[in-house]
Amino acid sequence: MDRTAVDTNVVVAGLLSWHEHHDRALPMLRATLAAESGLILAFPVLIESYSVMTRLPPPFRITPRDAHKLLRLAFTDNTTIVSVPAMESWNFMDDLPAAGVSGGATYNAHILACAKSGGAIRLATFNKRHFQNLELGDLQLVTP
Repeated sequence: MDRTAVDTNVVVAGLLSWHEHHDRALPMLRATLAAESGLILAFPVLIESYSVMTRLPPPFRITPRDAHKLLRLAFTDNTTIVSVPAMESWNFMDDLPAAGVSGGATYNAHILACAKSGGAIRLATFNKRHFQNLELGDLQLVTP
């Protein structure tokens, strides 16, 4: 299966037409959602996308109701929302110090772990450097 996961910046750029990367992110989201294998969406990406859209400075901020509706409409069909399985949470946490992961990189490591858990072979991001020092395994980083 040719499964693609996305990070928060791809979701936000794809859904908000004023975003500087909208013209690159939207076609990638549409193509991935239309593919037989669908989209992998890490649960933390869903939460962070909602958070970002509802805290942007005016006039870009959207209401909580609109952010929820936009995410729900975009990602209800042909999307697999994944988390790190509860039984693997401590394994994930145990690996962080050994890998030298700390601070904000912890969130990126969590997104990466969710993408892997969902069977993604690609992770789409506009910030490859956020993931390059993490253990990618066979996962390929792509920019829309």
